[in-house]
Amino acid sequence: MIKLAFMMSIVLYVAIGFLLGGGEASFPPATAHTLTLALGGVFVLQALFALLVLPRLMSNRASLSLVRIAVYESGAIMGLVLTLLTHNPMFTLYFGVPAFLLIALTP
Repeated sequence: MIKLAFMMSIVLYVAIGFLLGGGEASFPPATAHTLTLALGGVFVLQALFALLVLPRLMSNRASLSLVRIAVYESGAIMGLVLTLLTHNPMFTLYFGVPAFLLIALTP
């Protein structure tokens, strides 16, 4: 049930991104590109941390799953932040779809 709530929140982030995204960007394209690379890199590193390091640190499987789901959802939030800063609603999809799939595949 918790997974479903997190997955639904990602769907809402994408909807908000497409409703509020659009218009003129707040940053020059070079800055937006740098932000995209930085936040994308952070998301990848967080996902790897959740997959490879967290199981060694946490013995309780229920807690591990919840922390993993929260880490994956943060990627979708990064996409929403990029959308609101750059006014490009596609960032919610670029970050939201992988986050959604990672949450769906979390045991």
